[in-house]
Amino acid sequence: MRSRLSGIPIGLEVDGFRQSARDGLRGAAELGFRPIELSAPGREISPEALTDSGRRHLKRYIEGLGLSIAALGGDLGGRHFADSATLDERIDRTRKILEMAAELRALGLL
Repeated sequence: MRSRLSGIPIGLEVDGFRQSARDGLRGAAELGFRPIELSAPGREISPEALTDSGRRHLKRYIEGLGLSIAALGGDLGGRHFADSATLDERIDRTRKILEMAAELRALGLL
C-alpha cells in the first residue's frame, strides 16, 4: 500500500538545530532534506543582519547545498499588528522581510 504522503516534500526548520545558520543548513542537507524554512527575525538571517551581498551569498550557499527555501518565517511575536504603539515599526519590519523573501526566492512566508 502506498502512503498518502509519498511525493509530498517534507521540509525542515533550520533553527531547530540550535546551531549557526551555516551549520544548520549543512545539517539539513546532510540529512537529505531539500526544502527548508528559515526564520527571518533570527539573529543571523534578518533584513537588518544581511546586506545585499550577504543575501546573494546566502542564496548561493543554500543552492550549493541542494536546498531550497520553502518558507521564510516572519513572526515578530508579541501582539503582531494589534499594538498601535509599535504598528509602524512592525509594518516596516514585515515589509523588509517580504522584500528579503523575494530576493532569496522563498516560496512562502510564515
